[in-house]
Amino acid sequence: MKFASILFDLDGTLIQTTHLYEEACIAGMQAIGLEFSSEDFQRLYPQNYSMTGWIIEKGGKADQLDIVRAARDVIYHELLATKSEYCEGALELFAFLKTHPTGVITNSWRSYLDAIHTKLSIYDHLTEIMTADDMGDFCKPHPHGLLLTTDRLGVDPKNSIYVGDQIFDLEAARAAGMTACLIYGPHSPKGAEKHADIVVESLAELQLKIQ
Repeated sequence: MKFASILFDLDGTLIQTTHLYEEACIAGMQAIGLEFSSEDFQRLYPQNYSMTGWIIEKGGKADQLDIVRAARDVIYHELLATKSEYCEGALELFAFLKTHPTGVITNSWRSYLDAIHTKLSIYDHLTEIMTADDMGDFCKPHPHGLLLTTDRLGVDPKNSIYVGDQIFDLEAARAAGMTACLIYGPHSPKGAEKHADIVVESLAELQLKIQ
């Protein structure tokens, strides 16, 4: 194996959840009377804006954040627990990496992972999980979560690879001194490949690259 550890983003990289998050976000914004379209989501999601930023941009107020989050999460937890699916090739890659140090570093909340686990048993396939609950104010593109994960795994970050579908994933990888791997997904922004050391079209291709 070329790398001491193989680390992943979650949404759009290992699990097909982004379309479910879009549905939940639209419902959350509607809970405070704001029109929020699929086009709005496609534009804002890759920019890693905070939800407060979304609300203000669409004409709402920052103090409405809790209402939007609550409405969003009720729907999103249900969707994750019933409709989340692995990206093509994920289970085969997990089998290949069964005895190798692996991890997920995601800006999603632990409760989202718990909901996914009820359907897909994702915790059974990974050595370490790092969520927004663990990273606090230091979520991606800050490298904190990636470095903390390699520390827990006992491996050198310089000998690790981080795989994600967004520019902020690649920025976090490079800031951590890791190999930054872009896996193209339906929500990957144009030009993301400029931030990557390695570019793959699928998890099957990634498996070939890391051997």
